[in-house]
Amino acid sequence: MKQASLSDTRATLPPRFVLPLLGLFVVLGVTLRLPGIGRSLGHDELYTIVIFASRSWLDILSGYDLPNNHIFHTLCLRGVQLLLGDAEWSQRLPALLAGLAAIPSLYWFARRLTGAPTVGLLAALLLAGHHLHIGFSQTSRGYTLLVLLLLLFAGLLWAGITRGLARGTERAGTKSRPSSREPDSALAAATSARPVDDAWVWLGVVITGSLATLTLPSAALLIGAGTVGALLLIRRGSVGSRRVALIPLALAMLVILVHTALIYLPLWEDLRAHAARFGEPLVFTGFAHFVSNVWTTIGPPRLSWLMHLFTLWGLITLEGARRGSGLFLGALIGLPLILNLALGTQAESRLYVFLVPFSLVAIAAGAESLRLLLLRNTTGLARWASALPILAVLASFYHEAATPMETGYRDAGRFVTQQTSPGDLVIVPYIMDSGIGYYSDGATVERLRSIPESGIDRVLFLHRPGTPRFSLDDLMLSSNFTTEEADHLDTYAHLTLPSQAFVQVDRFGPTAIHTMQTSPVAIDLGDLTLDDAWNLYYVQNPTTAKLAITPNQRLRLDPAGGAAVLHSRRRVRFSGNGLAVLALNRRGEGYASLYEVIDGEPQAVQMVTPLAAPAIHVVDGARVHADVALAPVVSGREYGLFLTAHGVVEAGNWQLSFLPYREPEP
Repeated sequence: MKQASLSDTRATLPPRFVLPLLGLFVVLGVTLRLPGIGRSLGHDELYTIVIFASRSWLDILSGYDLPNNHIFHTLCLRGVQLLLGDAEWSQRLPALLAGLAAIPSLYWFARRLTGAPTVGLLAALLLAGHHLHIGFSQTSRGYTLLVLLLLLFAGLLWAGITRGLARGTERAGTKSRPSSREPDSALAAATSARPVDDAWVWLGVVITGSLATLTLPSAALLIGAGTVGALLLIRRGSVGSRRVALIPLALAMLVILVHTALIYLPLWEDLRAHAARFGEPLVFTGFAHFVSNVWTTIGPPRLSWLMHLFTLWGLITLEGARRGSGLFLGALIGLPLILNLALGTQAESRLYVFLVPFSLVAIAAGAESLRLLLLRNTTGLARWASALPILAVLASFYHEAATPMETGYRDAGRFVTQQTSPGDLVIVPYIMDSGIGYYSDGATVERLRSIPESGIDRVLFLHRPGTPRFSLDDLMLSSNFTTEEADHLDTYAHLTLPSQAFVQVDRFGPTAIHTMQTSPVAIDLGDLTLDDAWNLYYVQNPTTAKLAITPNQRLRLDPAGGAAVLHSRRRVRFSGNGLAVLALNRRGEGYASLYEVIDGEPQAVQMVTPLAAPAIHVVDGARVHADVALAPVVSGREYGLFLTAHGVVEAGNWQLSFLPYREPEP
């Protein structure tokens, strides 16, 4: 067989076709990414927008309460909000533009690395249609910005190293063709390229690397991998050329390291807490499974085994065609996952989307190498077989274009604003509550705040039927307190509610609004603002704890530096199965809930809250919590109320309501 070189592909594609094809791929990227750009914002997007982008510029840089703050993206988002407003499309614009810019950037990187425009074009086409990249381009998060910045970083790093090695070789007075120890084709390309000041290239490395870590600290994984790949590349150079490339590399990485440390060292405890909460431990025995999950997630929807072979073949042939380039690309693809193993933690697989463009270059290089090999070693009609590798890649990555689902949160939020009033209790599962609360302009919290004073007239459940955690038969809500038995990790609880007890009020896409078929019934437990209505069930400091009634008719419990628990003396047996709803206004540190009498002993009932967000208002300079909680109750069982205090707590406007389930027709 005749040997084929990737550089030979330049002769198979006239240069005049390159830019039109690349432009066509960008148009394809626009076509696939624009649909759904104006849909309702989701939970993670809203957390970024409401909690972080609304802050001042300096506060954005210093806030890392949750990893939703992709800092550089949040800064871009803040600028777009000031210029274009807060429409859904404008708040997704930074992610969209970064996603589109990555398509020609990938061509530039692949063309510079491989010397083959066809490899660059195929990689750009695959990225234009990549399902994961499309999804992140339509979401107001920083992942596409991270992909773009790391692409530019890797391309500039490659350019800086190869130019430095070439310049060092020239200074040493070597021949124009480098020795076999050097990455010859790469150095030859760098030597013959239009001369530019290398300082600008290294400045670009510093800027893109620093902005990448400013977007997400996980960018350090690929920056570290790129540095190792660059060092391996330098090691192949002549002795005289190594210093020329090594010094700017060391300086650039030092600047990126110092910048990253200045940003994240003050946030170190937050980073550790987020890694413990959202990450999972990664050990050597689970590494193969971790790698498999990552490549399954970021790879093609079918024929993944074949694409793995194409990736390996692409790295091998690329290394043979341009010594050093295959090694550099392999480091970018594989080392970030190995560094994850060294850190001992792993993130959600889809968050490794920054590996996608580099894997696409390897796949494209493998497919193009096979195509060229078949083309050069066949004649006649058999030459059509050379298209098979490209067709296999396209078939592997093909997926039907789909518009992102409209959740209906915008219309549901408007329903809450326009068609509910004080006395309506609106219950929304976590994490739906953030979207509906945003589009209701806070009306969900306002309705909740009114309940302790107005009582309950109507109960509305906003949910998504058939969706785990969001449907009536699996409704995930925040707990009103946590327990030591669960190590305080029982922050959320799931209710299973009978569908026959509800009737639909309205529906907006997948989001439905239901109300119970029965009206709430007020339960009389006497005057709970009287101290003799309560039994001091537990007190840590019995000699100094105090229970009193304030002039404003609020129950006041002072545990005197310890903890205390009150139980209501009066108890209730509900007339049927249903939901009990407890409401009160509270000041200070504590919580109220139901207790159930089991075998003669009161046992605390963990209730759930209608919203994850607290309903707080300020009265006379004091923070007043409108606490509302609900729980399923069983007919015939005995229940009471309890109040737990960890500091001075005042409680008033007690309301207990019962919503019976409507029994199914016989």
